[in-house]
Amino acid sequence: MGRAALADAATFVPWAVYTAGGSDEVLRQQLRSMRRWVEHLRRRAGDEVLLPTEPFQYGDWLDPDAPGERPWEAKGSSDYVANAFYVKSARILARAEELVGSAESAASYDELADRVAAATWEKWGEEAITTQTGAALALEFALAPEAERARVADLLAASVRAENGRIATGFDGTAIVLDALSNNGHLAEAYLMLLRREAPSWLYQGDRGATTVWERWDAIK
Repeated sequence: MGRAALADAATFVPWAVYTAGGSDEVLRQQLRSMRRWVEHLRRRAGDEVLLPTEPFQYGDWLDPDAPGERPWEAKGSSDYVANAFYVKSARILARAEELVGSAESAASYDELADRVAAATWEKWGEEAITTQTGAALALEFALAPEAERARVADLLAASVRAENGRIATGFDGTAIVLDALSNNGHLAEAYLMLLRREAPSWLYQGDRGATTVWERWDAIK
């Protein structure tokens, strides 16, 4: 069935290769599989706009505040996370269609992304943005309406300051939280988080000889 964020590699990875290297060859090679993934999500939604609550979603896996033996119990809704990635995959596909597909398809996938984003924000937005991952997804995946972006960014920055830079994100928030801060005028908070040395943080790992980012923030234990 595929799980959000992990299976979304079908769109994220070709786009990352394209943006890193500049050649659209990978998009031409993978456009069919990118389409198949987004259409698979659309079929799962069926007559609804949003994805169903089944199958089980990993959500913000390994949120540092989740119980160690239950890493799926993140602070935010796993269904919010799943639909956020649905939106982002559709938007990535729309950009790929503009480059190597058709303008008609690009417009169609943009419209799909807008509908899912609006429904996701309406259902989970206010609750989601009380967490670092929820706010970061709302900003970086363009779920929050334009008029709400400054408020969401301020909430995220306030959370980081209140935690003295402590990371409170799992798999899905960690990769984008610094971008969400810095792209929205909160560089000080981004550096507060980046340069923190107490656990959980990246430099805590580096100080202990880590050569990769650990799967668990507390893996040294």
